[in-house]
Amino acid sequence: VFDNKYKSMSGTSMAAPQVAGVAALVRGHRPQMPAWMVKQVLIASAKDSSIVKNLSSLQSKVSSGGMIDAKEALDASNTTLRVMNLANDTKVDQQAN
Repeated sequence: VFDNKYKSMSGTSMAAPQVAGVAALVRGHRPQMPAWMVKQVLIASAKDSSIVKNLSSLQSKVSSGGMIDAKEALDASNTTLRVMNLANDTKVDQQAN
């Protein structure tokens, strides 16, 4: 919007850059986390949103029906990474035996 003014906008075109930004935050915080896991973290950490779920125009265009939450995504990435590391350590121990 021109002339230093604000405009309210919504829809998937406005959500995509928000989600990409939070995905970049998570990946920057945990660079060893694979992309598929970043996606799962974003979906799992989204806030439930009846607004999104009730918009018929978005029904086939959203993954979770939630609203992105950067802090929750970063917190979840810490927990997810610990689980991933435990799983990898177990696989390494099993291969060594």
